[in-house]
Amino acid sequence: MKSDASQFEKFKELLDQEHTWPSEYQFKFIVKHSELENVQSLFREETIAIRESESGKYASLTFSKVMRSSDEVISIYKKASIIPGLMAL
Repeated sequence: MKSDASQFEKFKELLDQEHTWPSEYQFKFIVKHSELENVQSLFREETIAIRESESGKYASLTFSKVMRSSDEVISIYKKASIIPGLMAL
């Protein structure tokens, strides 16, 4: 997800339309295997399901968390956006 402010504002509107807060929200990221530890270190408190690609180059990370607001969801995406090559799904 791009860190562009207008993108986050649109995303916030969509989140607020689709969810009643607090709500459980599922996060899914894809990263190069070399960045796997960096993502895990950002979300130490979460139980993360990890699935590696067949080639072993990439890993998919999924976790769910009860979020209090769309702003809280966006803060997680912003936190994750510092990891090089991270794709948020």
